[in-house]
Amino acid sequence: MPPFSGQLCCTILGKFALRPRGEADMDIFFSVDVEITDHRLSYSENLDTNLLLPYVKLAEYLAQNEIKSTFYLSIAPKALGIRWDDYQRCLKQIIRINQSVYSDYIRLQPHLHCLNLPFEYAKQSDFFLDYEPKQQVEMLKFSKHFMEDLGVEVDSFRPGGFKNSPTYYESLEEAGFTYSSTMRKDLKPAMDLVNKKVDKQHGVFKEGGITEYPVTSVFLNSVKGNEDTINLSPDFFEYEAIETYLKQMEFMVINFHSFSLCHGRPVRELFQSRRKETLKHVIREFILKKISKPFDVELMTNTIYERQFYNWSEKLLKPNNCKWIGE
Repeated sequence: MPPFSGQLCCTILGKFALRPRGEADMDIFFSVDVEITDHRLSYSENLDTNLLLPYVKLAEYLAQNEIKSTFYLSIAPKALGIRWDDYQRCLKQIIRINQSVYSDYIRLQPHLHCLNLPFEYAKQSDFFLDYEPKQQVEMLKFSKHFMEDLGVEVDSFRPGGFKNSPTYYESLEEAGFTYSSTMRKDLKPAMDLVNKKVDKQHGVFKEGGITEYPVTSVFLNSVKGNEDTINLSPDFFEYEAIETYLKQMEFMVINFHSFSLCHGRPVRELFQSRRKETLKHVIREFILKKISKPFDVELMTNTIYERQFYNWSEKLLKPNNCKWIGE
């Protein structure tokens, strides 16, 4: 049986039909995965600097510029070293701040990296697809109820790492969700940098009772030495490197990580200064962090991803073309 059983309805919804191009006509869904970084060099269990502060910086900037965005908040710590009680206190703080300050522009929705959720079975794998359908539904309902109990209207979901299971959509529907936003590597890439073309049919589709807002996929010759499909993001691309493709798109779901604003990692894909920035990252993590650790100093930095986020925002994200997932 193929990974996504059931008939895939690829009929693009009416509002995404072919139209004259222009910024106001482009449907952009900017999304942020709010989670800690688990990269081994940048890993930290300080939730203030790893989770709370990056969220606030992003939400403040987007709200000030009246840019709607969907923030997928990781309900699981992603790390066995972070206690659930400590993590949920930080989650509740983020939700309270968003509800009182940023909710006109920032919609919070659940995101599941699964490791260290308060279930006995959630101690082995971080990926949604590694769990049985019954466990998936239990975790989905838990994440939904956790946010709803704090006053958040929940209808959308994103699995960590886009790790969709064969029963992904069935589990979502059983748990009471309406929308999904994940990347589907089994479909034609939205942007094909190898063959220099875009998929004009890229857009919203139905899978069973769930409406999918697919994260825009990019097929390229990766710096890892192979062809790969990755998500469209300032995490991977300088705006200018793919500007020609972006201008051809009529629909896109952009995905960014909150930790990218304050914590570096080896730089991938289309950045002119990739080697230089990766070297700076290694020096910071191996030398400066080791020096500062005995003094309980938390190292944060202005990353290349932060600079690209602002660059993308200024050139692409406008109040009249950005929408929430499900809008």
